Amino acid sequence: MFRGLVNNLSTVALSIILALFVWFVAIQETNPIVEQPYREPVPVLMLNQPPGTVLTNVPDDSIKVIIRGPLQTLAALQVDDFSAVVDLSTVPLGGAKVGVAVSVSNHLVSVVEQDIDTISIRLEEYRSVQLPITPTLIGEPALGHVAGALLIEPSVVSFQGPASRVDLVSEARIQLSIEGARERVQERVIVRLWDADGRVVTGVDPDPPEILATVPITKSEQYAELFVTVNLTGTIAAGYRMTDYSVEPQRVTLFGPPGIVADLPGFVSTVPVDVSDAKGDIVQRVGLLVPRGTTLIDTQNVLVEIDIEPVVTTLTVPWQPRILGPDPGLGVAISPERVSVSLVGPLALMESFDPESDLSLTLNLFGMGVGSYQLALAALSNQLGVEVVGVLPPTVLVEISLLPTPTPTPTPTITPTLIITGTLIPAVPSETGTPIYLPSATPTPTPAP
Repeated sequence: MFRGLVNNLSTVALSIILALFVWFVAIQETNPIVEQPYREPVPVLMLNQPPGTVLTNVPDDSIKVIIRGPLQTLAALQVDDFSAVVDLSTVPLGGAKVGVAVSVSNHLVSVVEQDIDTISIRLEEYRSVQLPITPTLIGEPALGHVAGALLIEPSVVSFQGPASRVDLVSEARIQLSIEGARERVQERVIVRLWDADGRVVTGVDPDPPEILATVPITKSEQYAELFVTVNLTGTIAAGYRMTDYSVEPQRVTLFGPPGIVADLPGFVSTVPVDVSDAKGDIVQRVGLLVPRGTTLIDTQNVLVEIDIEPVVTTLTVPWQPRILGPDPGLGVAISPERVSVSLVGPLALMESFDPESDLSLTLNLFGMGVGSYQLALAALSNQLGVEVVGVLPPTVLVEISLLPTPTPTPTPTITPTLIITGTLIPAVPSETGTPIYLPSATPTPTPAP
């Protein structure tokens, strides 16, 4: 009996082993164990950096790995399932090579290879220093103006970074331009850090990066800056007008005793510029009427430009188009017979414009057959400077028709009629003894009625 039980247990155990083997083979067929590169780079994390240090190099920030595990499990992995860590806690100042520890959260998957095993790390002491700011003015204010003291806020800047870069800094500077300024200059300017050789130091961060700089600008009592006005004389030619004028420079500086300068008006005039009968632009360099006791600085004359152009006006002329054609045997009628032609041009030309000689408006009907046509009108000005801007109405109705056949006129018949003219001639005496005179007859043809 015991022997039979042992035999049965052996059979059961063998059956279980065979079943497990079959199950394992089936699993291998549907979800085999594979080894393959992961599809994405894994980010590298820097941990446990010693306090008071700064990382001064740029190490690799990701690595590539080859993993092993069930195919379906590998396909479902996300990049967040991986961890690539560099422990900086034991890295000395200066630097060292540190291993990269890669792990995966799924216990069915293992990392069998990584493309980077160690990373070079450079650590330096992180240092912060304060320096007073050295301000520098660039340029000069406008002539006759004086720059006051440069004010900055704040006057001290701190900067921090790796000790090797911080130790290079010897000066903190700002620069403010006052070139040509006539009033207070106030700007936010960038703080730059310089080394002893006059080069800008990079890799350190000034705090604050910008400061407010202010320079008051005041007028000198011996200088006056005045606007220039143009003194025009004469009358422009009839039919023309001045559209604009300019003067360069627009302002000039005068020098003189403070008492005289204080009483100067806000402008200085040019010598007279004559525009009499002008019909075009005027460009002249002219002098200035300088007040007694003062002197011009830098410039002695100015450039005056005066723009003069014709006065433009409009004119509307009622006009009958000139018809060319039609072909023989055809008659024509247009509607309307007269149109309005609008013109624009200088007043002087418009006053002498003669439509008889200066306006062309024709309709060419040669080659056109019988019918009705809506034809566009095109007018042309023969006067240079005068332009046609429109015709109203822009089209006319043209009717072309056959002319009627003329009826023949009958030829008049001539019938001779005796008209007695001339002198009397003696005839035979009458019974009473008195002679009878008969006129001589000359036949004259007279048209019959």
